[in-house]
Amino acid sequence: MRIKNITVFLAFLILASMVFAGSIRADLQKDLNKAKDNEQINAIIIYKSQQPTDVETLMKSEGANIKRSFKLINGAAVKGNKKTLEKIAQKDFVKEIQSDYVTNATLDISAQKVGAIKVWKENVTGKGIIIAVVDTGIHHHPAFENRIIKEVDFTTDGSTEDYYGHGTHVAGIIASDDSTYHGMAPGASLMNVKVLNRYGWGYTSDVISGIEWATANGANLISMSLGADIVPCDGTDAMSQAVDNAVSKGTVVVVAAGNEGPSSGTIDSPGCSRKAITVGAVDDNDAITWFSSRGPTGDGRTKPDIVAQGLYIISTSNGNGFVTFSGTSMATPHVTGVIALMLEANSSLKYSDIFSVLQQNATKLSYDANTAGAGRVDAYDSYFTVKIKSSFVNETNMTNRTKQFKNVTNRTKVITIPPGFLKNWPKLRGLLPDSAQYKLKLLKEALDTYLDTNGDTACQTALDYAELRLAEMEEMERRDKPEYLRGLLDSYQAEMAKCDLFLKTRYFTNKTGIKKELLISSSMHKDVLKSILEKSPGLKPAIEKVLGTSAIRDKSLLNDVESTDPNFVLEYQLHEADKKINSGDFNGYKEEMQKVNARIEWFKYNLIDANEAERTVVENMDKHLEILLTFYESTDHQSGQSVDSLILNTLTTRVSTVNYLKNNGGLGKVAEISSIEQELESKVPSVAAKSSENSKSNDSSSGNGQSEGNNNAGENGNGNGGSSGGNGSSSGNSGNTPGHNK
Repeated sequence: MRIKNITVFLAFLILASMVFAGSIRADLQKDLNKAKDNEQINAIIIYKSQQPTDVETLMKSEGANIKRSFKLINGAAVKGNKKTLEKIAQKDFVKEIQSDYVTNATLDISAQKVGAIKVWKENVTGKGIIIAVVDTGIHHHPAFENRIIKEVDFTTDGSTEDYYGHGTHVAGIIASDDSTYHGMAPGASLMNVKVLNRYGWGYTSDVISGIEWATANGANLISMSLGADIVPCDGTDAMSQAVDNAVSKGTVVVVAAGNEGPSSGTIDSPGCSRKAITVGAVDDNDAITWFSSRGPTGDGRTKPDIVAQGLYIISTSNGNGFVTFSGTSMATPHVTGVIALMLEANSSLKYSDIFSVLQQNATKLSYDANTAGAGRVDAYDSYFTVKIKSSFVNETNMTNRTKQFKNVTNRTKVITIPPGFLKNWPKLRGLLPDSAQYKLKLLKEALDTYLDTNGDTACQTALDYAELRLAEMEEMERRDKPEYLRGLLDSYQAEMAKCDLFLKTRYFTNKTGIKKELLISSSMHKDVLKSILEKSPGLKPAIEKVLGTSAIRDKSLLNDVESTDPNFVLEYQLHEADKKINSGDFNGYKEEMQKVNARIEWFKYNLIDANEAERTVVENMDKHLEILLTFYESTDHQSGQSVDSLILNTLTTRVSTVNYLKNNGGLGKVAEISSIEQELESKVPSVAAKSSENSKSNDSSSGNGQSEGNNNAGENGNGNGGSSGGNGSSSGNSGNTPGHNK
């Protein structure tokens, strides 16, 4: 029994050390086992939380030297011998110790192949987008030297110059504006972040420092054509974690898959990180190159995410000329450049948006996902998709048009499709009505919606196609091809009618959700249609008919949504008021605000807690008053008269709303007197006069009493005003007009 107890106790000690002490990664442990006693080894410590304040002193006492402490990850690069590192691993604040891995560096035809040339014709070249090339440095080549905006060196070379040539080649694929060898985004700006030395290699710690620097210095994109051969490459290594954290902070990171193919499971770090866009390589015939690394990752995830040209790519050299290189290093900047074009079209795109658009629009290849990802990158289709969506998604602050509908299994289709039939359709997205294949595109769209019996997805698809028709109308108008506009308008109306029909005949999991989606979309569609009408007055009867139909639909939808989500209806009406006041349509603004006030009264009549709604109204009033003041200051005195009356009406609405909140204990953080009210009183005479009149009215109600009334309440035009006087029964300002007691 005693022996058994001792055995259990020893087992407990072993388990305790496993739970409470850090571990040494297997490949580092192999290196430590081979190392001589005093041999100094580079490693990276991953802490369980933030770095302890006294850790540097502690490390020195243990014989280790901290080279760098990181901000993107809870870790530091250290140097120490075998005994020291093994001792440090047992500290309770250490999660893991990893190797400071050695990391290696891994256009004319390709630009046309991926469709970048068509994007350039739209005058989109990546202007305003900052791309950090984390590599061997960048030589100041004539093809882009004026667009290198910042430089830093994390190697021991002591210079940001590219002695190796790899980083310069990568930079040229991204941003060269040479007349022959154009990069993908020849208008983009570059950051030269040197992390690999003159021999083409560096440490993981250097790369992490480069990622941190690029993120902190405003890079929109990071391009990393480098990698370390890590087993298992499962995304838990320090470099992969740094990439993931950089993406979480808003910087999109594009990395090479590696050149370890053709075997499976050969993705390099940081290609196995969870949030990197990992790129494999194809030749000019879209055949996967033999060297392109394959997935899956060490923890079973699919990689690469996408592929691009990486064989015999001509780009800039560090000798001011041009040279040919091959590798996933060359494929990566192709994708980086495409993303820069997308970001110029819509700078608000997030990582998830970019990832989705790239994959959805990739040219499908006859390879499995762990070989070719979603397929070969398509610059024009990706850009065109972003261009369409940016016309609609970003026009409203009310609600982002994200898809919130639950995924449900479609019911059995009435028609079965032969295997591979739809998969083998030609690439159709981006085709315009003047294309010979456009009718084929419409046929595929019709099949997409007809064969989907799930209302949520079918209605959403029809809505997407309706928006596509509007985008095509704008494009045809821009290209001075008015003969296509009427047909596109009819197609738009037909797609919207499909969604109306689906609401009656299809199965839905969230009918209220799609009705809200239709309302938001319809609001934005009207703006586009009115814009087209201004440029093509010949379409007036047809567009007015469509707008009339939309108005009837919107009214019906609002009535339906009212019973389930009255707050949304208020939000929608405020959004419409925002649009009117921003455009200077003051009569339209008055009409919309009348609807808002009626909505508030509806809340009260139906005994619904209106505090949140009232606070929303006040917040909007302050914004509207700022806009009205801007209009007032930009007009002459005579034309400003109509604006100042609107200012008074809006102030009145704000005052009555604040009074309601005060009386019902719902004022919260809403300011009783906002800064814009005070500014208006000092700048708009009619407001100051009304305030003075209000103040006199309050003062006149005072009697001979000794105690003073509540001036703060008088400021809101609804308090006791002045002194209480006599029996204190006089009430001061009724609250119908704004006023301040001074």
